Amino acid sequence: MIKVDNVTFSYKTNKAINNISLEINEGEFVSIIGVNGSGKSSLIKLISGLVIPKNGEVTIDNISTSNKKAMKDIRKKVGVVFQNPENQLVFSGIEDDMKFMLENFDFSKEEIDKRIDEALQAVRND
Repeated sequence: MIKVDNVTFSYKTNKAINNISLEINEGEFVSIIGVNGSGKSSLIKLISGLVIPKNGEVTIDNISTSNKKAMKDIRKKVGVVFQNPENQLVFSGIEDDMKFMLENFDFSKEEIDKRIDEALQAVRND
């Protein structure tokens, strides 16, 4: 479950999120819509632990996103696909980016190679 409890977040003097609370249960699909500047991206950054709330708490399956030691566990449960791919790619080749992510989750070399091969086969365009 994703729980946002009375969360406030600001960028310097610009308040992006003001006392928001919500719960997203397992299996639910939720859309976040709004005009530019309404806080959608800030909310996603809070949920994924990329930023920490000024007030309130965000938890993922009862793990607080402010717990830096638990961030690896949160990253296994929450992922973000950014609007612009260049904002999330680290290397010049897709296989290197895939390998980098899997290495961060401590997969063995054999498991990494297997997963990359399976993923590339799944999207292969013959």
